[in-house]
Amino acid sequence: KALNKAFADARPKLDGMLPPPLANLSGVRFTATRLEWPEGSNKPDFAGTFVVGSGSPALLAGLAQLASPELQKVTLAPDGKPVAIPASALPAGYTDIPVNVAMGEKALAIAVGKDEGDRLGNTVTAAPSKSGVWLDWSMSGRVYGLFGDAIDRFGAFLPDKDREQFEAQRKLYALYAQW
Repeated sequence: KALNKAFADARPKLDGMLPPPLANLSGVRFTATRLEWPEGSNKPDFAGTFVVGSGSPALLAGLAQLASPELQKVTLAPDGKPVAIPASALPAGYTDIPVNVAMGEKALAIAVGKDEGDRLGNTVTAAPSKSGVWLDWSMSGRVYGLFGDAIDRFGAFLPDKDREQFEAQRKLYALYAQW
């Protein structure tokens, strides 16, 4: 709560000092619906959304299009309808992952992963958090299980002394995952 209050108190002071893209920012919402890292894969299997609340989401979209010529092929309207990002705009090795973007009147959102684009319209038009809430965080125990898996995966590359320390942490994450 203290962090949210600090952001709310700082907002009026910063509005006149920050350039429009930052001054128009009203919040962010990140949701991960799937996060797995299959054994033998060099990249995680991820699905989720990232929403940026803004007084001018069209400005944010325009800035992204200025930064990437491939994104200039994407036409957005503030209607919440998802639009596919062309594979040519994605990093090499990730062109097989569906990526969609949508814009509402007060938000710009991106969805990564299969079936996430279907939820994007509701996500970008959802009501914002109550006034003054800038950061809200929650996660399931599954995330801790993934942390433990990562320690197992990368622990083999650590010296014995460090591996022992990480083993205790891995056991703790396994306990959290069961909750």
